[in-house]
Amino acid sequence: MKKILLFIVVLLPFLGIGQSQLVRWNGSNGTSYSNAPSLLVSNVNASNATGTNTFTNVQNYFRGVNYTTTNAPNNAQYMEFAISANTGYDIALSNFSFTHDRSLNGARTFIVRYSTNGTTWTNIGSAVTVNTTDTAASIDLSGLSVLSGTTFYVRVHPYNALSTVGNNDYFYIRHGANSATDNLDTVGPRFSGTVNCNQGDPSVYGANTWIGYVYDWVSGPETIENPIPNNYLGFVTEA
Repeated sequence: MKKILLFIVVLLPFLGIGQSQLVRWNGSNGTSYSNAPSLLVSNVNASNATGTNTFTNVQNYFRGVNYTTTNAPNNAQYMEFAISANTGYDIALSNFSFTHDRSLNGARTFIVRYSTNGTTWTNIGSAVTVNTTDTAASIDLSGLSVLSGTTFYVRVHPYNALSTVGNNDYFYIRHGANSATDNLDTVGPRFSGTVNCNQGDPSVYGANTWIGYVYDWVSGPETIENPIPNNYLGFVTEA
């Protein structure tokens, strides 16, 4: 007897969250200064802000000091921010935005690099000039994705400092926490993009996950019997 397994797609799992801010580093957790991320949507995660060159979280800013005075970035000097996608979800990135500043003798230029494995780094765009006043930057990440269960890293590399001596050679990324208990930031470094459910990969779903219908047809539509839920296979089979 001929049997046909018919798969009917349920549209809901294909829906993504509209483009929006995904994660932001506020600089405070509401009790104390903190490098921890603030997750703004579901199904994403992120790491604490980190960096080299005495990376510090102070009033209104993440800051570093004594960056290279050469007119080329030092790969070992940076501020780092990272976002990851939960299992079963992908992130289509749109931009990484932040506000930068420097003290009088601080780094006058920076370049941004990204990595999908924390080892191999690629430049994004061209070098950016740093002023002694707050200046907004938006790094275009269009076409880049964070795949299910992976991490995407961004490093800001300040360089071209006027001096590495004294107290006026800082580079800043603003986070906006005016005090240790201020957690109402809107200007901290942040990733934006869209989170999508990764239905196309059956391996991300556990056993007995209800995603669609599979019907056992014995002799025709008029005799459908025993509809049973099954894991998403992504194709129609005939036996």
